Order: sequence, then structure tokens, then C-alpha cells
Amino acid sequence: CAFIHRPIQPLETRTIGYKMIGGYRTNIKFNLYYAISLALPQPGLPVRFYELRDYKQDNPEATMAGLHVRLQDDRNENVEIGFPKFYTMQVMGESMRLVLYAFKKGGAENYRKNEGIIFTINGQTHGSFSKRFFSRHNVRMSYVADSILAIVDATNISARAREDLSLNNRERLRRNELYTAIERKLEEVIRNDAALKALREQRRREAIEGKLSDSKPLKEVLNNIIKKSPSLAALFITGKDLSNPFKPKRAGPKKDEFIGKYHPEFFRLFKKYRKPRLNERPINRRQFRVQFETDAVDDYFDREIDPGIFELRCDDSEARDYSLNLRDGVATLNIGMPHGAKVGDRLTYFARVSDEFHFEPFVNEFEIAVTEVDTSGSRSGGNRKPPAGDDDGDREKPDSMAMPEIIEVFESEWDEYDGFNRDTALVVRGTEDNVYDFFINMDNLHLKWELKEWLAQNQEPKLLQDRFKSAMVLMGMAILKETTEEASKKADTLFDENGLAPAEYVAKFTSIIAPVILPMIQTLGDLDSEER
Repeated sequence: CAFIHRPIQPLETRTIGYKMIGGYRTNIKFNLYYAISLALPQPGLPVRFYELRDYKQDNPEATMAGLHVRLQDDRNENVEIGFPKFYTMQVMGESMRLVLYAFKKGGAENYRKNEGIIFTINGQTHGSFSKRFFSRHNVRMSYVADSILAIVDATNISARAREDLSLNNRERLRRNELYTAIERKLEEVIRNDAALKALREQRRREAIEGKLSDSKPLKEVLNNIIKKSPSLAALFITGKDLSNPFKPKRAGPKKDEFIGKYHPEFFRLFKKYRKPRLNERPINRRQFRVQFETDAVDDYFDREIDPGIFELRCDDSEARDYSLNLRDGVATLNIGMPHGAKVGDRLTYFARVSDEFHFEPFVNEFEIAVTEVDTSGSRSGGNRKPPAGDDDGDREKPDSMAMPEIIEVFESEWDEYDGFNRDTALVVRGTEDNVYDFFINMDNLHLKWELKEWLAQNQEPKLLQDRFKSAMVLMGMAILKETTEEASKKADTLFDENGLAPAEYVAKFTSIIAPVILPMIQTLGDLDSEER
């Protein structure tokens, strides 16, 4: 925050005052309080606020609660059930903790502005990623991007790593190899978090269920357009549709609520990972997973008093790349393939869990065999049997993009869908496996102007609306295909904090082209051969 200092007056009438500028002109116990609690999530000393200006208030005093305390106190009111989630991360040999919050709709506004991930050292914020991080192609959490806040505690990283990562102003991080490795680890952890996936599916269902039937005729038209045009078919190669845009809900008995113990009595590998079993992992899979069963409470490794300590060694060295999440008695360990590993290697891992209460630690040993490259496309590795009749051998198949779900959004609904105003044309939200939902603004300002002229000529409005929707969908698909393909090659340049994520490219470009797309379609269609 910034202050304007008033000059000191003569001694006999001396007063010293400060005038708040920027967004902090309200009562000091509100905006400024929230900003400082974000900058000091876990203050080492109490911070007392006194509002002595002429505001109507019951009490001018307040003791600031750091962000962690505020989130804990408000958890039942603003935080989704099942959160926060805790992760222990090891990145390039540096140990960090991740706390992942998901808020109820609108709940995040009380705790941050544009921050999505904040990095803290000794309870103080040293930099952040914006909430746009969650809309990246490598994260795919756009449906819940406005509802996620992640806190990375980097207090335990080495002094050298802290010096390399932190800038003196403590407002942002220095971009280097460690920064990039942390970024990639966070993408992986957040993308694969089961609770966030479930919340994303729930929000998606709420956003588009009941509106899908209206898009079926248009999708059929678009499919026919693509199939009849060799150039469009070569560009998109869709060939598939979505029979059910929602993941089926699992039926069966309700799982009993897990009640963990403060001091666990066991922490052991699931049977399928234990020796003498040899776990095979292909050399081209960057990550592999093992799981443990335990009776420990979820925050066993993250609580401030008597926390558990997890250590992982590979052969004779400390493992440098892994993340650990403990939830409802299952600890999931995601391990990065060690640098320099080669086909035929047998890697022996030792997982050690200790705390102040147990005299003997829990020690688990498992082995990983590094196998040949897996070309099946399965994330879990192994040799998947090809489908019957697939005799293409090793021929490389082109990527495909499913026909998106198309949802019409009207002005009365703008507040329900983030990013809509009169100039918005198309907003895209992605899920998994190249599946996207396209939200088209049917009250776009330029569409409405064209409709006015169209109706004056007694033309059918639906034809013009369908042209607009079809044009926006085709442009959106083209932009997504280009940006997501480039993302896999140049993720650093497309998705850094100064760049645009694929969905942002779509929103920006379609809003720019919206004023000219309908006149262009009409004018080009009216050209005769002589005019050409």
C-alpha cells in the first residue's frame, strides 16, 4: 500500500497524519487489513489496527489474523467440503508444503484479489501466481479458477535456493530453473487432485446441464461443414462427439466417514506395491505413483505441533522430485522419474515416516523397474493391448479435437458466467482430453446491431444467429488447436504470467473479430464471379 505524508506543522499545533491512496481508503479494518493479512499469512508477532478517523464503528481496534487463521476460522462458511488439501513437495531437492483451498462460489473474494498461488517464507508472502494459472492448458481447472487459492510454504528450502528464488522487493519470484520446476510440479499436483476434479465436474454440470439440447442441431451443422470441407477436416480431424458430457456418478453404498488418529499406528504400502513385487514403469512416463494406507489424520504432515516427517530415498540418494498427499487414510506419493534413469534400471526406494511420538519410524521399501518406452497413450504405463482390427502398427495418429458443447448465454445470465459483457463473443472452458465447452454471447453488441438491420429486412433472425455461432465455434476451435499444440512445445512462452492461456486467446480474438464477422460473411457471399 502507499501513503501520502502530510508535512509536520509548527510545534504548537503539531500533528502527524497519513492519507490512504489507491484501494485502501475504506476503514483500516477492511481492505488494508485484508491486504496485510495476505502479505503476512502467518505473522510472527501480533499486528494491532487502530482506526481513529471519523468512521461509524463499534470498536476502533482490531488484532489482525493472518490469512491461515482467517481461512481456518471461516472454513465451514466459505470453503468447500473436503478442503483444505495438504501436499508435501520435493522439487529439485528442495522441500515445500502446499495447502490447497477451494471456495464456495464467490467465497474467494474475501481473501484475495487476483492471486491464485502465493509463496511464503517464514510466514511472509514473497511472490504469487495469478489465478489465471488454473486456466492453463496444463492445469485445466478453468471452471473453478476463481475458487482456488494455493499457499506454498517455502520456509524449509535451502539458503541458496531462497536467494535464487526471491527478489529483494518480496513481491515476485525470480524466473530460473527452480522457478520452472516448481511451476511444473504445481501444474501436475493441481491438475491431478481428485477433489478438484470432482468440484470442476460439479461446477460444469451446474453451468451447462439443461442447456445442451439447444446445441444439438448446431453441432450437427458444424460436423457437416467440417466433413464437407477437406481443409477444415484436415485442420480439426474431429471424428468424435460427446455422448455424455458429464462423468457418470458412481452408484453403491456410501463410504463411511474416515476418522484418523493424531498419532498413527501404521503407515504401510498397499499390498500391490510391496516387495517382492517389482513395479514396472516406462522410461517416457515422467511420473509414477505408489500409495500407502494409514490411520493418520489428514494434516499429519502439515500441522504445527508434532507433525509427521516424510523422507524418501532412491538407492543411496535423497529423492529430489516428488509430492505426497494424505487423504482419508490413503497417502498418494507421486515420484518423478530420476534424472539419468535408463531402461533396465532397478530403482529401490525407501520411504521413512517419523514423528516425536514414535520411537521407531515407519519404513517402507519398494522397487521400480524402468522399462521400454510406452506408446499406448496410457498414463499408468504398461503394454496396452491394441483394439481388435487395429493393424496400423506404429503409425503415428494425428491429434483430434472433440466437437465442443455449445451453450448460449444471454444478457440476463452474464453475471452467472465469468468474463461476459456486451463485447464478449465466446468464452471457452476446458476439462480433460481436449474436451471444451463453448459459451457464446447471444447478446453481443455487434450481433444485436446486425439483427436490427436483419429484422428491418424481414429476414429470419435464427439464420443470422446460427451464422454467428458457427463462425465463433470454428474460430475458437482453430485458436485452441494452434495454442494447445504450441503449448506442449513452448509452454514457458505461452503460459507465463505475461502471456495468454489458450482460452484467453479465444476470448480476446473473438471479441475483436465479432464486429466484422457477420458483414464479412454476408458481403463475401454476395460477390459474383466478375467482382472476384
